[in-house]
Amino acid sequence: MLVTMAHLAVKAAAAALIGAGAAAAVWSLPRAAVDAKPTASAVRVAAPGGSTAATAEPVAAPAENWKLVWQEEFNGHTLDPKWWNIEKTTPTNPGMGDNDYTPEHVSVGDGMLTIKATKKEDGRYLTGLVETRYKGFWKYGRFEARMKVPPGPGTNSSFWMMPNVKHFEKWPKSGEIDIAEQLGREPTMSHGTIHYPGELLHRDHGVYNKDETLTEKLSDGFHVYAVEWRNGSFEWFIDGKSFHKTAQPDMAKFPFNRPFFMILCLGVGGKWEGYPTAETPMPIVMQVDWVRVYQMDPKASKSATTDETKAG
Repeated sequence: MLVTMAHLAVKAAAAALIGAGAAAAVWSLPRAAVDAKPTASAVRVAAPGGSTAATAEPVAAPAENWKLVWQEEFNGHTLDPKWWNIEKTTPTNPGMGDNDYTPEHVSVGDGMLTIKATKKEDGRYLTGLVETRYKGFWKYGRFEARMKVPPGPGTNSSFWMMPNVKHFEKWPKSGEIDIAEQLGREPTMSHGTIHYPGELLHRDHGVYNKDETLTEKLSDGFHVYAVEWRNGSFEWFIDGKSFHKTAQPDMAKFPFNRPFFMILCLGVGGKWEGYPTAETPMPIVMQVDWVRVYQMDPKASKSATTDETKAG
């Protein structure tokens, strides 16, 4: 297993920061996992089933000169271990907040990744988290996923990124890119955030449909959640509509000057999310149709040098 639950403590700190006050966490990796990490090549385009053959279905590129450098269509029967890691809670790898993690709540079928959550007898929630650490990681690009989030209060459907390094600095120094955090208690909204050392609560934060002029519940269908990360700027989109942008010189410096990897997870309960109610169907289900990565300069899509991976 390549990720530790301290990884999830970083996410807990981010959520607590938005909802209440600052928190801190360190994310480390077991020695054996470090030694066993593969060499990733982010310029490969993963076809259905995780192979690197050309996809049979044409893919429409977003605006500008973005070039598709990686994709996952979830057309197989399992997650490809060449690209994905699945979190598991154990006695030595405890859960985060009210959540425990199991591969049994992560499945692939009918062209979808499904992450579900159920309530345990002890009142905690069993759910899933998958990520591409050491397997798919990029510096700059457009990162997008087509997802269907669950309805009802108490959930946080998350698509986010962390730096691809062995050891993380104390949060928020490592940096964090939240492409989408969709709270079930805010059915028409989604949050896009970067966390980094600095002012303004160590974050730059935007909310899709903050003024609530749109009435469609995001859980009613699939939507494409995306961020465009350039040297010195970030811009967030839902279904191609920009809803927040930040452009600052500091965004070109540490921690956003190194490759990041992607994470998909379903959180339930907690101070920020709140707790499920009778409106929240059980089991709770989050679906992902596909994940894609685009870059302006294909040469920049090489995952990371050995020195970059060892940084931090």
